[in-house]
Amino acid sequence: MASWRRALPVALLALPWLASCGGGTAAIATLFKHGGGSAADSTRVIADVAVDDPSKTSPASVSFRLIDPQGRPMSLDLLVVHPGGQTETALLTGDTNLTDLSTSGAGVVHVRQWDFAAQLPTGASLSTGLRILVREHGGADGVASNAFDAGNDAPLVSVVDVPSGEVVGPVAVGVDVSDSSSDLVDVLVEYSDRADPTTWKPATPFGTDLQRLATTPAGIAALFLWDVGSDEPHREFTARLRFTPTDRFDAGAAVETPDLLVDNNAAPTLIVDGSGFFADPDTRRGIPVRYQIVDEEGDAVRVVFQWARDSKSFPVLPGDPASIDAILASPDLRHQYQIATEQSIAHRGRVAPVSSVAARLPGLASASAGLLSEFLVGRGLELLPVPAPPGGRAAG
Repeated sequence: MASWRRALPVALLALPWLASCGGGTAAIATLFKHGGGSAADSTRVIADVAVDDPSKTSPASVSFRLIDPQGRPMSLDLLVVHPGGQTETALLTGDTNLTDLSTSGAGVVHVRQWDFAAQLPTGASLSTGLRILVREHGGADGVASNAFDAGNDAPLVSVVDVPSGEVVGPVAVGVDVSDSSSDLVDVLVEYSDRADPTTWKPATPFGTDLQRLATTPAGIAALFLWDVGSDEPHREFTARLRFTPTDRFDAGAAVETPDLLVDNNAAPTLIVDGSGFFADPDTRRGIPVRYQIVDEEGDAVRVVFQWARDSKSFPVLPGDPASIDAILASPDLRHQYQIATEQSIAHRGRVAPVSSVAARLPGLASASAGLLSEFLVGRGLELLPVPAPPGGRAAG
């Protein structure tokens, strides 16, 4: 019997779109058996298809392993599989070559970069349920990665609760923070004085800050307590808070609260001793008014006195210092608002120099200085020289 050899080609194909398990462990193999050759020696395998998950920023790394005991090169197609099953060729960047890629018996790992931001309709925003399919060039079947998400949406923050009216002490503001990828989110909180609305400063939290918040797509509630007493002690002003959310990849849009009327300053107390009106019947000269000022914060306090013929006829002064300054600077407005004018007191006495910048005025300490001598501390003094009397005329 004549000897003969017949080649029997056998092709074994894996199921289409085999999903990789545990980051890409499935494979597709093609066997070619020739005569007495070993099938194992002729197996070509695509395995370990994996994509960065999550792939927040473009491009995303796609890796795969090519196995062939004979080391024959392989040419591939790299496809994007959309959630509905539609496929398209992946748009690669950097090393885009998929022809004659090296193989080995243990497998050679290749990595390509997929520019999903330039290819997907959503751009760099979040897309879910994607897969990458790797197959031999022109083949019908291949190996797919696990489903993964690509892109990232910036987190969102909204103000849901702010105090109304005048607020004192820590200011409580409720916010809602959400992220489509459930990323950890940090929220930067700043404040501005509406008198200088373009200047924003960090707002000090009273207790817990808004950092590393575990978010959800539906949103979570968070409370920020602003320690306004630490940032702006002893002040009364109109402020706003600004909240800016960020995850590791993107910053969301900043939102502001409505105006907050912050009263972080206790009003001073004025105690007036009216006995001077009864003790001094002489109304043609200055009437001494003794008073005491108490301020919890020790702030400098300015006192404006008004006069009236009876308790019901005092004109109402404006509540802001700038308007009061305008009244005090205008003689007509001072008269309109019945501002009591402080009387200057003249006193004659000797000046005893102590140094180049100090002098002693012993006459002011005498009883003849009058009832107001006790109020001289902290007051301004104007020293005027006494003009010499004119010399007599020569006779003749």
